[in-house]
Amino acid sequence: NRGYIAMGCEKLDASFPDLKETFDIGNERDAEFSNRWPDDQLPAFRETMLDYFSRYDALHLDLLRALALGLGYDEEHFTPTNSENHQNLRLLHYPQVSRDLVGPGGQKRGGTHTDYGTVTLLSQEDVSGLQAQCLDG
Repeated sequence: NRGYIAMGCEKLDASFPDLKETFDIGNERDAEFSNRWPDDQLPAFRETMLDYFSRYDALHLDLLRALALGLGYDEEHFTPTNSENHQNLRLLHYPQVSRDLVGPGGQKRGGTHTDYGTVTLLSQEDVSGLQAQCLDG
């Protein structure tokens, strides 16, 4: 997916639509999947998000280098298979919704899921809510 995805269009848990909206960005040079930008409404958005994407790409490679060293491998052990910008940047927004939409029948803002890719880097504001679950429940 690339570009804007409206609230209710994704279903991480097949039972309920997610109560969030997203904007997905990938490698700008990807010939198969193109980024879709809201240039008309936000002229600096593309440049700002590509810079953010690039900075997080560098951070994820540094993290993989640190993990390799910590595990006793050569510093570049993981980077050859993770350095081609195959990752996605997902901007998530959880709009305010009425309480009756959250909770009934197990509805969540984003359903239970596993992330794809090698590493998930999460930036969040002062609002908590993310929960992690062990494989055994």
